[in-house]
Parts: sequence; C-alpha cells; structure tokens
Amino acid sequence: MQNLARRAETTDGPDADTAALSALDPHTAALFLARVLRFWVEQFPHFSPDLNSCINSVLIKGARTPERDRARVLKAMQQFGGGPIADIADEAKLPKEDVQAILDALILCGVVERFPRGKYEILFFLKDSPEARERRSP
Repeated sequence: MQNLARRAETTDGPDADTAALSALDPHTAALFLARVLRFWVEQFPHFSPDLNSCINSVLIKGARTPERDRARVLKAMQQFGGGPIADIADEAKLPKEDVQAILDALILCGVVERFPRGKYEILFFLKDSPEARERRSP
C-alpha cells in the first residue's frame, strides 16, 4: 500500500495529464481509462466486480458515435416496430435523451413520424412501417 502511495506522490498528478487526456478522441480515452482500471482490479481484487462493470461501461461509451447510435435506433425500430421513446431506448440500449435527439433529427429528415397517444405519450414509427400507415389512415 505504501508503494502505491509513493507512486502516486512521484507522478505529476492528474493536472499534468489533463490537457493531454482531454485531447484524446473518446475511443482512445476509453481504452486508456480501461487500462488504468484493469491495473486497479489487480491491486484490489475485492472490488473487481465493480471495477469490471466500470470497465465495460467505459468501453461501451467510448465506442459510441453519432452514426452508430442512429443506426442502433433505426435497427431497433425496424426489428420492434417503434413505440414510445422509453421502449426504443431500451431496445437500442441507449439513454432516452440521446434517443429523443436522434428521433427529432430523423423526423426532420422524414424518416420517422410521431403520433400522440393519450394526453402525454408520443409514439414514434418509421414512416414506411405498417404501424405508421395504420395510424395515418382514418
């Protein structure tokens, strides 16, 4: 434990690396952080389940791009037909806020349609889907 503390004291600390790390693209930064976390898994095996969960989250988030996220939303809608944002987000395995932004952009492109259901809920379907055609017809 003392070796770890000495090692931490002899490095330039997080401030010295902040500029270099902030310049990394998200994918490279995620790989770097995962490597650091793996080091701590070896040092603290008792916390390995939690640290491994963090590693997985970091790698997944680092692999995300707007294009991949859009493709995941479209794939989820093609496979499961659409519906409320929460369902689409669950199927695409993305945060609801990100799915909302993607759906808004797809509506502007004319790929997705929105349909109110009840007082507060809104459903989203691909424009050429049977569900959208059914809701459009009187």
